[in-house]
Amino acid sequence: MTQRDHTHNNPNEKKRGCVFWGLIIGGGMMLLALLISALVAWNTWRGIQAATSEQPAELGPVEQTQRERETLNQKLQRLERAFAANKPATVNFTPNDLNAMLAQARSQSRIPGAARVDIRDGKLVADVSVSLDQVPGLKGRYLNAEVDLDITLRDGKLDIYARDIRPKDGSIPGTLLRGLKDINIGDMLAGTPEGRDLLKQVAAIEIQGGEFTVTTVGE
Repeated sequence: MTQRDHTHNNPNEKKRGCVFWGLIIGGGMMLLALLISALVAWNTWRGIQAATSEQPAELGPVEQTQRERETLNQKLQRLERAFAANKPATVNFTPNDLNAMLAQARSQSRIPGAARVDIRDGKLVADVSVSLDQVPGLKGRYLNAEVDLDITLRDGKLDIYARDIRPKDGSIPGTLLRGLKDINIGDMLAGTPEGRDLLKQVAAIEIQGGEFTVTTVGE
């Protein structure tokens, strides 16, 4: 039987500086900001109480075998080499790869809250649990939700849309949800330094075959 270990922060592991981190961290930050802004916009106390919780969601640890950790490191190294050499390369990431990177980013305090992702029906489905302590009047409450995301990058255009947001507690009004669906988080990310670097070095991002596929720009 293959032993599975909880993902942990290894101080000897090379710190990932590639722009792929920009997508994972920057996109996550934009998504969390969007969710919190929507909650504040829906400014009835009764509604906020119904859609939030006093406890964070229990998402559990990310588990990886030694082989899975080694394979993920090889994938990231391949991306970094392609970026450095300006060579084309296509790298596929599994949902567990993405979860391991998110867990590492969180352990380094690079993203707030907790998140787990899966790929279903061609969409990235994210379970998020975010403290609302920084939102006036919501100290001690958490937004726990499942979010369906469409993510593509083609011809220099990054599109990230939240197609559905399902709070674990209660619901979001349909009118507010329709407005959120029209917001391209990719446009917000493209205005950040990480997003600009991403657009310079990544030719395509798509979800296919149950994996998250990244293709680098090359000569």
